[in-house]
Amino acid sequence: MAQMSKLQVKRLAALARLTRMQREAELAALARLNARARALDARIASLQAEDRSTRETLAQEPASGQNTLAYLRYLSLEDTRLRAARKELDPALAAQHGATARAVGRHDIVTKLGHPKRGAPR
Repeated sequence: MAQMSKLQVKRLAALARLTRMQREAELAALARLNARARALDARIASLQAEDRSTRETLAQEPASGQNTLAYLRYLSLEDTRLRAARKELDPALAAQHGATARAVGRHDIVTKLGHPKRGAPR
């Protein structure tokens, strides 16, 4: 492999900085989506716990029936809404995983081009 000119080295260094910034941006986007997914999952789990607790209360205090049933309907609707929102997030998460993998791969390749193995023929 021939020795790289100063201009090629400069361009490769600039490309490495660009790919590093792209990698960092994609990782940040992935982190935001993962945080949203975790928040939705936590809220769904919370609603399920509330549902169980409300059903236990209804079993122990049948006199509170109408209000409790209305609340259970609300919990069910909210759970359905959150599950739909979580399901809509799945394609975006999958796409972001792909974009992040590509950005990380590009950065790795450019970094390796800029730092050939020691002892390798030039």
